[in-house]
Amino acid sequence: MSEDLKKLVLSLGGIHKNIATLKPEYEELLGPWLAKVEAQYARPTRARGAPTKAGQSTPTNNPAPNPEQEADAVTTSAITPQLVSALQHQLQQDVFGQDAAITAVCDGLLKSLFAPAQPKPLASFFFIGSSATGKTLLAERLAARLGDDWKLLTIPMSSMVNYNQSTMLDGNEASYTNARPGVLTDFVRQHPKTVVVFDDIEKAHPAVISKLNSLFNQGAMRDQFGFYKNNDTSNTQIAPPEVDFRQTIVIFTSNALEDVYSSASFQKIAEQNPGKANATLLDALNELGSGIADGKVFNSGLLNLMGSDALVRFKPLELVHLIDIAKSAFHKLRRRFSTGLGCELQLEETDALLRLLILSLAPDIDARQVARQIADRFARQVTQACTSDKMPQQAYWQLTEEVKAAFADFVAMAGDEDVIHWMNRKGLVLNLQSQAVSEGGSLRVVFDQLSWEKVIQHADLNGLGSISVEVPNVRLADIAGHNLVKSRLQQTINLLKRPEQIRAHNVSMPKGLLMYGPPGTGKTMLAKAFANEADLPFISVSGTDLLDLNFVKALFARARKYAPAILFIDEIDVLGSREEKGYKVIINQLLTEIDGFNSELSPPVFIIAATNRPQDLDPALVRAGRIDIHLNVPTLDRDARRFFVQRYLALPHDGSLNEEALLNLTSGMSGADLEQTRREVVLEMIRQGVSTINQHMLLEFINQRKYGHRATVKRTLDDLTATAYHEAGHAIVSRVLNPETSIEQISIASRGNMAGFVAFNRDPEHYKRITATEILEEIAVLLAGRCAEIVKFGQDGMCAGASSDLSKASAIALRAITQFGLDKELGLLSVNGLSNELQQAINGNIIERVQDWLKQAEVLCFNTLNAHWPVIEKLVELLLEQDVLDGAILDTLIPKPEEIH
Repeated sequence: MSEDLKKLVLSLGGIHKNIATLKPEYEELLGPWLAKVEAQYARPTRARGAPTKAGQSTPTNNPAPNPEQEADAVTTSAITPQLVSALQHQLQQDVFGQDAAITAVCDGLLKSLFAPAQPKPLASFFFIGSSATGKTLLAERLAARLGDDWKLLTIPMSSMVNYNQSTMLDGNEASYTNARPGVLTDFVRQHPKTVVVFDDIEKAHPAVISKLNSLFNQGAMRDQFGFYKNNDTSNTQIAPPEVDFRQTIVIFTSNALEDVYSSASFQKIAEQNPGKANATLLDALNELGSGIADGKVFNSGLLNLMGSDALVRFKPLELVHLIDIAKSAFHKLRRRFSTGLGCELQLEETDALLRLLILSLAPDIDARQVARQIADRFARQVTQACTSDKMPQQAYWQLTEEVKAAFADFVAMAGDEDVIHWMNRKGLVLNLQSQAVSEGGSLRVVFDQLSWEKVIQHADLNGLGSISVEVPNVRLADIAGHNLVKSRLQQTINLLKRPEQIRAHNVSMPKGLLMYGPPGTGKTMLAKAFANEADLPFISVSGTDLLDLNFVKALFARARKYAPAILFIDEIDVLGSREEKGYKVIINQLLTEIDGFNSELSPPVFIIAATNRPQDLDPALVRAGRIDIHLNVPTLDRDARRFFVQRYLALPHDGSLNEEALLNLTSGMSGADLEQTRREVVLEMIRQGVSTINQHMLLEFINQRKYGHRATVKRTLDDLTATAYHEAGHAIVSRVLNPETSIEQISIASRGNMAGFVAFNRDPEHYKRITATEILEEIAVLLAGRCAEIVKFGQDGMCAGASSDLSKASAIALRAITQFGLDKELGLLSVNGLSNELQQAINGNIIERVQDWLKQAEVLCFNTLNAHWPVIEKLVELLLEQDVLDGAILDTLIPKPEEIH
């Protein structure tokens, strides 16, 4: 007979009075099954068992039936079709929002009526779902509704993290001190009809869990101690050690795999194909690793012994179910106040008021909290209004019209999204204020103010590091400069906001974006602005956090909880590449998590990764379909630096600060450098006891950040003079040959390992084709320091101080010859990709050509120096007087030619 037909028979309300309504040909099919049911009717009622012995863990008491419910508990102890039919209705009144789970339990009980006799419990279930969804409550109410002969025993499996703690189940051998029977075996021996709840089953040691196998393949468990009068083995044995579990109902509860079953994608699969969803969870449970021992939690095949149909899924509770829970809690409170204190409680617009109170508990809303805190809030407001000897006769709660309107506007902001999930993603909390007015014997409480605000939420994941979730306030418009970068980010934001248009063309949604560039260029700030513009929560971690595999799993589970969201991973290059001995296991897990984002089934988690070293990343992370949008974030451009320079100008100063000069002097500095410079100059102003800063003071700290502190070693006048000619040579040859290149400053002050320097403004204001002439001019500028010293001092001008210049000049000439194909003799040759043999064959020619290029540049350099030597002498004189000169001084010495547009 099909399952549907069996259910039909049972739904008729009883076998004997309704079997005649079925077609006669079904009687033969129903015969064996009816005999089993009739035998079930005939089972005698057992007497209550003895209470638990002293010294043993006390089982959870049967809760009394809820007096608010309409149906009374069935008093018969036999499981019959009529009882199961009534049971389903009663449990739906006891446990809100879990109709599918209740149906699954009742179906399992029905199957026990016609299933072939097997050595296993009467029925077994694996309750799986998030905390506070009703798993424990359903087990308790099931025991209570089955009848007086049924008992409830709850075993906390989280207390059995060691194998030897399993004695709570089946006792310990008599040879041990204080040996005694197990709580489980002794209780079931005395109460064969027991609902046994193994709470948090996955938290026990796997060896402890494996002890339960005997329940499902033998229908019994042997107590290691045995059962003797007064627990004394010298006394009479009062029962055999084998305890029969065939009349028990066994329930496992678990919060494991929450990241799987609470995801939107799994929920959609469960709606479309519940069987497939259960199979997926069962496979995941069989692979679930133990957190306290090596191996898997259910490595003994326990789940297969229970059967695949034992799995009962508990859905996350929706707001409508929380309102039902709140109503039930209020009704109980109202009855207690009415009968016990003579005070009548009343709500105006019950659903609206309770909905608002529930949402005011965000972000951590669960069923237990709703039932407890809302009832406590009503009770506290009444008791606070009591006089020393008088309780109000009536208490009344209402919302003002202003609060109703504000609440309606707030809920409308969530659109079609679940309002609780929307509030969690946005980091929003509601602030609800009330006024209590006592009027005669009545108390009137009016909720008259409603507001909401964003808060930063923070979760500490048990020592694995921390995952912070926030909704940033910074916008793209708040970030100075980086116009091209911001434009590209805005384009990506527009894509994320229009997923339906992308899917309409059968194209997958982008999953991630990589921002790369030097340190301190604002990548983190840009990522926060991206999240703000996209109106999504921002989850931020660093690459070092990801080195813990458990943290990676927890991170993505949390990201899916807040989805749609932005997950920002800073310094992702810490992971390295699997090809270069990187963190292979972590990278593989990261790839698995990224590939697991199916935006067709669930809200997207968009990854933004940041790095200073994109070349160190594993290629698989940044390939198409993963983090495949790549965006270079260069050093701060002039507009971006202007924001920081204007902060300098806002400080008290003597009027010497020049905005344009400071913009030139700060080229190449990061935002962090610029902000640190501002801090240091303020501290210096305080140390010196002056009320203002000046250009010289600010320049000193800018140079410290860029080039290092001034050297303390003493220098002779001859050394300073040689340095002055060296730096003047660089400056003048650059001004003549490359007038479009701005010079920030010329200095003969020693910093770090530099005796002096010429600071060039490297902002890319002019496009260069990189011709042979331009390269020769650049080499000439590099050689100009050495050449200027030779012009002044002859052969004594040749010293090791120009080593860095010569190295750079030789490298530039080599690239021109071997990569750019700019040499007349070697022509279009490029050594990139050539074999080692070919490279060795042409090495001699290359060295000769490099020397020729350097010689040509040297001739150009000497000619330029000789033509402008008086200017160099003047510049040297100024440097010896002032140490540091603003590059603008060159405008008075050698005016710039008109720029050609």
